[in-house]
Amino acid sequence: MIEASRFAIGTIETVNTATLEKRIPELLSTMERIAQEHRYASFMFMIVNILQMRCHLLIWGGERAVAQVLGVPLETNGHTAVVDGLVSRKKQLVPLLPRIHEAMEALPHRRG
Repeated sequence: MIEASRFAIGTIETVNTATLEKRIPELLSTMERIAQEHRYASFMFMIVNILQMRCHLLIWGGERAVAQVLGVPLETNGHTAVVDGLVSRKKQLVPLLPRIHEAMEALPHRRG
């Protein structure tokens, strides 16, 4: 039941993602701490390049489920994915939360 799960989604829009992408390890560490403090099932943070119309999505919790629903591979760190065309948190990502929750429930019970 999705009502029992808590999700967090943050976003930042930029024309140059290079500076933020250098800070991904730091961002993921902060996301982990916040997710644990607030008991989020999943915390997603969108770094949106508004010129290229794509998103570097950082994920803490439910990584495989999020990637599966979005139809994209996780990067080698297991916590990020690049999603072409994903630029709106409210219009594109929030409506997928029920499917992400279902995918998380269907996957073997281990983080990700």
